[in-house]
Amino acid sequence: MPLDPRSDRRLRWMSSSTGDSAALEDLDRRMAAFYGESARRYRYQAMLDTREDHPITSDSVASGLLDLIVGSGAGTVLEVGCGNGWLYRKLREKGFGGIYHGVEVARYMIDRNATRHPDAHWSCGTAYEIGLPDGAVDTCFAFYVVEHLVYPERGLREMLRVVRPGRDLILVFPDFAAVGHLASQQTGFSPGRASAKLRRGRLFDAAVSLFDSRCRVRSMLRVARKKVGPFPVNIRPLCLTHPGVIESDVDAVYVASRHEVADWAQDQGLRVEYPFGTEALYHSNAVVRITK
Repeated sequence: MPLDPRSDRRLRWMSSSTGDSAALEDLDRRMAAFYGESARRYRYQAMLDTREDHPITSDSVASGLLDLIVGSGAGTVLEVGCGNGWLYRKLREKGFGGIYHGVEVARYMIDRNATRHPDAHWSCGTAYEIGLPDGAVDTCFAFYVVEHLVYPERGLREMLRVVRPGRDLILVFPDFAAVGHLASQQTGFSPGRASAKLRRGRLFDAAVSLFDSRCRVRSMLRVARKKVGPFPVNIRPLCLTHPGVIESDVDAVYVASRHEVADWAQDQGLRVEYPFGTEALYHSNAVVRITK
């Protein structure tokens, strides 16, 4: 009996800069459909919408980001991957009175935002194609978006393009390389944590899952850039192989690393800062400010 292809636990990672172009293009097409088509996105978006059920606390990553933007004095900001516009609403609550542009791949989300918030500017686009001229904004920011890009380097270049010289691109993303965990990578022979499999009596699957998560995947994350190549991506994320599994970052494809992003930016002659440091909360949640 042939194995269920969904049980494949191999690390199918490749460099988004030097990897097989056909495989990367196919992944990009499938991810675009996952985010852009309402029938495929609705469960994922429902999970994201629950963020507004809980107030943003002063010690949260989101609050820190918003304070950073407002405190910068930016008159024009762009959010790449704006979703349902919740951070726009929070920005206004924080006192931001400037011009806001929100870009999102899903047309239906943009239409909803435009109806709800006609005072802001909403457009359909991607991190690779932003419909604004060069140097159009003071601050561009992306809140947990970079890790979802099949072509992160291309996205970084495009987001920096629309920032005025002397102003900032602010990125917030999980540092998978630092924490040693990639939620989109299947461990064991089925999705889910080892503890949950153990409770269901799937002892062998649980043991393999534990080995994968604590040893095989964790060790590979530390050396992914060296072993796989620049800007490595998981071309077989759980959101595509097991679409019924809706959890945080099952759709993350870029094996995100603050060091890789910072090294790349510095190689372009740009200034890089970690405004909140790299410890505690900001060890696993990278906040990177790149000044053009």
